[in-house]
Amino acid sequence: MAIANMYQTHRQAIFSQSVVSTYYFVMPGRGRSEGENVVSKWIIVPPVIPAVVLAVIAIGMAVCFTAFNASHAAEPGVFQGEGGHKASGHIEILKDGAVTKVVLRDDFSLQEAPAPRLAWGKDSYKRGTIFATLAKFKGAQEYTVPAGTDLSQYNELWIWCEKFDVPLASAKLK
Repeated sequence: MAIANMYQTHRQAIFSQSVVSTYYFVMPGRGRSEGENVVSKWIIVPPVIPAVVLAVIAIGMAVCFTAFNASHAAEPGVFQGEGGHKASGHIEILKDGAVTKVVLRDDFSLQEAPAPRLAWGKDSYKRGTIFATLAKFKGAQEYTVPAGTDLSQYNELWIWCEKFDVPLASAKLK
């Protein structure tokens, strides 16, 4: 009771009548102790703040969801960095008779890393699918897909760091 009375005394001393009439007071906890109101917590909210706070939260959530969707719903045939690595550029899978090739276009670029390997994945990297070593970190290049590889089993091409067993980049296949 002494704490509640002291709190109410301080509240009355701190908040003038102009503040009380300008702000809303939200009292989440109330009770009675020996005939007096006991306020467990006061939250002071200016009339404009709820709308502003809600708007800021809504904008923040929109930005987060947009960033999340942009990084996880990649455009088919375009590399994106993975695991904090930077990557960009276009990829194509081309068939020439019985030979299938992975073609990285002129705009391909990957932040340098040790032991980069090309591999397949289905909604994430699939272990045991590494088929080539990346020849260079920028520019056009071609890699032959090993005969007998069933590309219908995969929907992504990955560049994987074999040394540290971490992803470097991925691209959705068309």
